[in-house]
Amino acid sequence: MKICEENVRAALDQAVGGETLSTWDKQRIVRTAEMFRKRPAVQWSKRLVSLTVTAALAVVCAGGVMAAGPDLARTLGMLSRQTLQFLRPVQKQCEDAGVQLNVIAAMNDGDTAVTYVELQDTTGQNRLDATTQAPDLMVNAPDYFAYVDNVYQREDDSLVLRVVAQSGLQDELAGQKATLSMNNLLTGGENRTAETGFTVADIQALNPDPLLNPGAPIQSYDLMASVESRLYQKLESGSFRTLKPLQNWQYVNENAPWARVLNVGVVDGVLHILVSPEEGQWYNRLTFRLVDAQENWLDLNSGVIYWGDTYPIGTSPVAEYSQYQEYLIELPVECDPASLRLVCDVNSYDHCISGEWQVTFHLQPDEQSISVSCDMDMKPWRLTEVQLSPMGLTMVGTGSMHETSLMPEAVILLENGAQLQYTSCTTSTSFSETGEELILVKCLFDEPIDPSGVQAVKINGRCVWARSK
Repeated sequence: MKICEENVRAALDQAVGGETLSTWDKQRIVRTAEMFRKRPAVQWSKRLVSLTVTAALAVVCAGGVMAAGPDLARTLGMLSRQTLQFLRPVQKQCEDAGVQLNVIAAMNDGDTAVTYVELQDTTGQNRLDATTQAPDLMVNAPDYFAYVDNVYQREDDSLVLRVVAQSGLQDELAGQKATLSMNNLLTGGENRTAETGFTVADIQALNPDPLLNPGAPIQSYDLMASVESRLYQKLESGSFRTLKPLQNWQYVNENAPWARVLNVGVVDGVLHILVSPEEGQWYNRLTFRLVDAQENWLDLNSGVIYWGDTYPIGTSPVAEYSQYQEYLIELPVECDPASLRLVCDVNSYDHCISGEWQVTFHLQPDEQSISVSCDMDMKPWRLTEVQLSPMGLTMVGTGSMHETSLMPEAVILLENGAQLQYTSCTTSTSFSETGEELILVKCLFDEPIDPSGVQAVKINGRCVWARSK
C-alpha cells in the first residue's frame, strides 16, 4: 500500500476489534507515517537502519493498570485513558527565550522512551503553532535517536509534544536518568511538493560531463540504502567524489528560494544535486525523488552527504550545518531517463526561536515486560530474544544484517482472538563493547497495552511464547 495521508486516514477509519483511537492518536499515526516516508534513515555506527510503516489501528487490551491521577489526566486530556494509565508523572521545568518547557510525563521499556513535553510562550506573542519542531532535540546528548512524532495545540496556544527516544541497545534506558535538551524551535512550517521541470535525460543533456572535486572531505551522510548498495559501498570505501560547485551557474526554484543549486549531473549511475542553503536558512529542507510516467514515486537508494565549511546552528554548543548538501539518487539500471521526472519535497519554516532548554528526569523502570529466548536463523543474522512490553515488541539478535536478510514478521495474539497491530517498525544495528554486532528490531504500538491480555507471540509463523493455561 502506498504510504500517503489519504491511505493512512482511510485505514484509521476502519474498526479493528471494536476499538477506536482518539483524535490525538490518529493525528500522530498520520504524522509518523509521513515522517518515516520522507526522513533519511537513522544510523548507529554508520550502519543501515530500515524503516517500515503499516497503517493500522491498535487493539487495546483490558487489564489491571493503575489509573492516571487527576492532574495528569487534566494536563494530557487529549490522550486516551488507556495511554494515561501507563504514564509516570515527571513535572520538571525550565524556561528560556520566553518559552517554558515542562516535561509532564514519561514511560519506557528499556530501549525506547516516550515523553510528553509541554511548551508555552510566556511572552504572549503566540509564537508557537502546530507545525513547531525541535530540529536539534537530544536525549542524553547524542546517545539516543530522538524525534517528535506529534504536536498538539491547545486552545490557549500552548503545545504538547510527544518525544520518542530510542537506543540501539536493549535495557539501556531502564531506570536511568534522562536529559532532554534542545536549542532551537521552528514554527510556521509548510510542506509542499515542487516540480523542478527536469527529467534525468534533461540533466544529462545539460551537463553531460559533470566537474568533480578531486577529494573534498565528507563530514557526514544520511542514507536510505542497504549496505550492499553502490552508494554505501562507495561512501565506505572513500572513493566517492562530490560535484564541484559552479558559482557561475545557479538554479533557484521559486518554491525554495533559500536553496541554490550549484551543480547537477549523473555520475556512475547516480544522480547528484549539489545544494547550498542561504546563510542562516539551515532549518529548511529539501528531499529529491524521481517520478515515472505513471506518476509513481520510485523507491530508490538515496541519501544526502554534507561537506564544505561548517557553521554553528543557533545557540547550540554542538550542532552545526554544512556549506554544501549533495543529494544522491541511485538510478535504476533499465529505465528511460526521459521518463524519470525530478521533483522535490520542500519543508520550510517562517521562524526560528533560539534558546537553551534542558531538563533532567528519572525514567522509572518498566516492570511488566515479558522476555523469552529463542534461536531463529534470519540469514545470516540470528534472532536470539523477544521482549513484549506495554509499549511495543523488541526483537534482538546478533550477526550482520543484509538487504537479503529475513525480517522478523511479528504476530501478537490477544486473549479474545484478535491480532494486535502496530504503526511503525524500526531496525537498528550497533556494536557491543566486545565488537559484536547487535541488531534490534522495535515495533512500537499505537497505544500502550497490558501484556497480561496477550495470549501468544509468533515470529515468522513460529510461536515463540504462549501464556500458560
